[in-house]
Amino acid sequence: MTERVFIIGDGDGIRKKIESYLLNGDLDRLGAFSLAITDAISKIAQLAVAAMESSIIFAGGDDIFFIATLRDYREEKIRSLMAEFSRLTECSISFGIGPSAVAAFINLRRAKAKGPGSLVVS
Repeated sequence: MTERVFIIGDGDGIRKKIESYLLNGDLDRLGAFSLAITDAISKIAQLAVAAMESSIIFAGGDDIFFIATLRDYREEKIRSLMAEFSRLTECSISFGIGPSAVAAFINLRRAKAKGPGSLVVS
């Protein structure tokens, strides 16, 4: 059986930015930001598949969850996805990575607690 790595990402500060646009009535920038987030998640999903032959479980909003084989997983590849998301959105994304979906989720919570643009692996 091939060992798998579970990888969950969540954009940082997205809600705050959306709320700011809404409260300031800046609907044009809100729409553009929404498109940027959608495009960025789609792009990093494509890159995850190409770079790590990943299986995408979900990719929507500012969240992504995928599985890679241990053979194909590399931390620098995740950091590259983080950089691409930031380039496309001007926001960071945090990732939790683990040997199970639950471990990845717990590591994502730990990453979010560490601060924007964090990565926690177990």
